[in-house]
Amino acid sequence: MVSKFDTIVFGLGAMGSAAVYQLAKRGNKALGLDQFSPPHESGSSHGESRIIRQAIGEGEEYVPLVLRSYELWREIEKATGTELLTITGGLTLESQNSEGVMHGRRDFLDQAIRCAEKFDIRHEILETADIKKRYPQFAVTDERAYFEYETGFLRPELCIEAQLHLARKHGAVVQTDETVVSVESRGDSGVTVKTSRSTYCAENADLTLRLWRVLQPRLVAEVCAPAVTGGILARRTLRTRQDRRPRPVGPPACRCPVSRKPART
Repeated sequence: MVSKFDTIVFGLGAMGSAAVYQLAKRGNKALGLDQFSPPHESGSSHGESRIIRQAIGEGEEYVPLVLRSYELWREIEKATGTELLTITGGLTLESQNSEGVMHGRRDFLDQAIRCAEKFDIRHEILETADIKKRYPQFAVTDERAYFEYETGFLRPELCIEAQLHLARKHGAVVQTDETVVSVESRGDSGVTVKTSRSTYCAENADLTLRLWRVLQPRLVAEVCAPAVTGGILARRTLRTRQDRRPRPVGPPACRCPVSRKPART
């Protein structure tokens, strides 16, 4: 027997768990599929923390999405009773003579500052002397810094668990440890999905994959056919370093994750 859904979400990591939860919350009859049991270590959403910041140096088009995500994380925390988002403050340092590229941009720091000013994000700009005074633990020379008060970190595995819990609560079907075998388009522009356990059909299919793009390229190509209304959502993992025992120097900002853009040599 074929089970019918409005939307099938492939991959239930950070993006997929959010997608299936929000779909179910809106009354969409959603199915979430993952070949593993999320949260797991076979994608890009495992580990203890991921940085979150409001002024996005990659481009101002992301800022409204991020500001809304802060609201959503607080809503999810309230609904589940789980602490997911911790605000620490965040400091970004950049050499004033740097011509290097950070996250695909040469003007990453300037772009972040422009975003902060445009969207009224609480921040400070620090010159080299200010950095030395407030953060003597950093050996700066000609750097300037952008400090953002609402930067913090998320607990990705707990975020996934919380969103899948809420997805089920709102009626979504979440199938884990289930491998997709084939995806075929239907004449009515929907899709039929065969897995290691069953067969499903839906009007829409959303791909929120990482590892499958390596393991099953043919399958991804099939799902990306014009008949499918969904699309691949690519995610970049941002790595940060955080001192577990920060020195109590200056304001609480010294406990923040730090992203530094080196000068080109």
